[in-house]
Amino acid sequence: MERTTQRLFFALEMDVSSKQKLVDCMAFLQSKETTKADLRWTPRDNLHITLRFLGELTSIEAEKYTSIVKQALSDTRSFFIKTAQLIALPSAQHPCLIALGVEKTPGLQTLFDRVNSALVSSGLPQEKYLFTPHITLVKGKHHPEAIAALLKQKVKCGVIEEKIECLTLFRTNCVNGASIYTPLLSIPF
Repeated sequence: MERTTQRLFFALEMDVSSKQKLVDCMAFLQSKETTKADLRWTPRDNLHITLRFLGELTSIEAEKYTSIVKQALSDTRSFFIKTAQLIALPSAQHPCLIALGVEKTPGLQTLFDRVNSALVSSGLPQEKYLFTPHITLVKGKHHPEAIAALLKQKVKCGVIEEKIECLTLFRTNCVNGASIYTPLLSIPF
């Protein structure tokens, strides 16, 4: 019997207004890009803040972990997020992408800690990386020089503040080499 899986992650969706500000920031960044490298700009509908990657899961595993997260967030309250500045990830010395950093507010850190703790205690492995909240704007894994050149432009995207009232489970599909993120369900709080 074949085991069908889906690539899943939990994330915070951005509202329409915030997405427009991010699209405007990306357009300005694109106007400053001079290397003509093959960079991948994040489509509007894919803009989000990843909270926790789950990996390849069967539908039964996805239901199990979603139920665990719902329970872990049963007394969670809404909170505000605020963007910071453009950053290179995984580091300025080895840039693969440009993202808009998000401040690690107590509400955001608590949400991450609750979700991560519940998932790890239920059998999912610990994340490889430290939680660095961000919104990916452009990827250029094979073009670190182009990413570094864009960051040197000192582009300011403006501050985005948004109230967060739910966590969303997303599925990743790869279509013609591009990732498409589809929201599957939301956990309100």
